[in-house]
Amino acid sequence: MARLNVAILGAGGLGKNAARMIGMKKEFRLVGICDSRGFVFERTGVDGEGVSKISEGSTVGELAFGKLSKDPIGGILKHKDEIDGIFMALPNLPNSFLPKVTRR
Repeated sequence: MARLNVAILGAGGLGKNAARMIGMKKEFRLVGICDSRGFVFERTGVDGEGVSKISEGSTVGELAFGKLSKDPIGGILKHKDEIDGIFMALPNLPNSFLPKVTRR
C-alpha cells in the first residue's frame, strides 16, 4: 500500500498534534505544514514529532527545509500535485477565512 502524502495548514495546538499523529501512521507521510509566518515542505517527509515540539512564538519556517513567508498557505499549495490530502487546522475568524482558504 502506498503512503499518502499529507500537509497541514496550521501549526497551533491542533496542527502540532495532527503532525505528531500523522508521523506515527505507516499509511501517511507528513510532507508539509505551515503557520502564519512560514512553511516547510519536504517530499521525503517532515518530522511530526519535531513539529509538535516547536515552542510558542517560533515558526515552522525555522525548521530544516523551512521557509519564512508572507503567504505560507501559498507556499504549501505550490506543491499541490505532490499532496494527497490537506488537514486544515485553522481558526475560523473571521467566518470567511476557511471558505477563502478552501477556494484557493
